[in-house]
Amino acid sequence: PAEYEAGHVTGAISAPGGQLVQATDQYVGTLGARIVLIDDAEVRAVMTASWLLQMGWKDVAVLVATGTKTGFPAAPVLGGGPSRDHALDATELAALIARDAVTIIDLSFSRDYRRGHIPGAWFAIRARLAQALAKIPVAENIVLTSEDGTLAALAAPEAQAVSHGTVRYLAGGNAAWKAAGHALSANDPRMADEAVDVWLKPYERASGVQDAMNEYLTWEVDLLERIRRDDSVSFRSNSPQH
Repeated sequence: PAEYEAGHVTGAISAPGGQLVQATDQYVGTLGARIVLIDDAEVRAVMTASWLLQMGWKDVAVLVATGTKTGFPAAPVLGGGPSRDHALDATELAALIARDAVTIIDLSFSRDYRRGHIPGAWFAIRARLAQALAKIPVAENIVLTSEDGTLAALAAPEAQAVSHGTVRYLAGGNAAWKAAGHALSANDPRMADEAVDVWLKPYERASGVQDAMNEYLTWEVDLLERIRRDDSVSFRSNSPQH
């Protein structure tokens, strides 16, 4: 990331090779897309390309280049950007909370919600909003929030379609709430849905860390044999032939 910030090819995103291989879905949104790996030293890109090819990505190229674009790009605007008509700021939300006139629904990742949320907010998953709303005592005003407000803004029309209340979203999300001087709290979690939105790494779990780590390592050691047994898997195994 430091090298990327100092100078990169315009349009490229920062992706450490090991992370790109382990969490490809967080960097590449289209299955089968062409992936161009840029590296001024070449060797890192070649190694990463080798792993991606073994994982089944067929259109992978290496570009040896040094760019002059500095810094990190702003987050892209998704779907043309949400309408600002239904946005409210932290001050307006605080006033609604003071009047006990709002139901807050937090669409952040469950681990982020548990780490800190607006007091009284309910956790829900965007794709399951209709089910969640059926469990939540809804006030006349419903305000959606998320880590930075982007997801909440995109989900607002969907929530409005399945709710009788007035749905708005917090501009800037929880980050804006905190920046305005209001506290986030890990107390009193209100789960309107199960925390099935993320897979927790063994060391992120509240208990059973050692058992979870042993389970993971057992799965990892047995992975090649699992691939050999599964006829539907197209990954190539480059293990030595005996």
